[in-house]
Amino acid sequence: MTRRGKSAGRNRQRDGHITRYDETMRTIALTMFPLLWFGIGACDRPSSRVSPTGPSATAASRSTSTQSSTSKQSTVPLTSSLELELKVTALRYMFERLSSPHSFYSAYVMRDAVQSDALVRAFPDHLPTVSNQVEVENRKGAVVNKATGKPVMIWTAKVSIATSDTASVDVTWYSGWLAAAGYTLQLRRTDKGWTVVSEAMNFIS
Repeated sequence: MTRRGKSAGRNRQRDGHITRYDETMRTIALTMFPLLWFGIGACDRPSSRVSPTGPSATAASRSTSTQSSTSKQSTVPLTSSLELELKVTALRYMFERLSSPHSFYSAYVMRDAVQSDALVRAFPDHLPTVSNQVEVENRKGAVVNKATGKPVMIWTAKVSIATSDTASVDVTWYSGWLAAAGYTLQLRRTDKGWTVVSEAMNFIS
């Protein structure tokens, strides 16, 4: 076969590959385009979103509604007694939620610039002991009692919003470099006093 004939054969073979390649890509495009289009559209349509159900959804809905109602109501002056009552309610709730570490931590250390003494007096018989007199230090990433070397947990509580019958309290605990968490608790006033109606975790490490 002459050189010209070989070249023409290679061109025809190449054209054939290109034609089959174009047809294959066209088929893939025609097949995938509707799927991609309707798939993306389905994600954007509100009617296609699945509403969560179950206890977690109920808690989330309650938390959202509580936060909304709190923000709509007028705040009240945060007196010292009201602030203390809200902090004690929030801390007691969290202490009960984290009851398992009682045998591990030697003390819950309160950090509060103004009301630490009053907060300690609110938990006279709690285990582990609630105190603001423990001197702490960090040893190998863990917070410990400097005198005994036993692990402790540091707590803070801050009232962020307070109305006549609702409130928000931010509570944090810290026991080491990779052991800390922060929560926002929603409280409501009832006939028996303040009670926590929902919680939201802000961070954890």
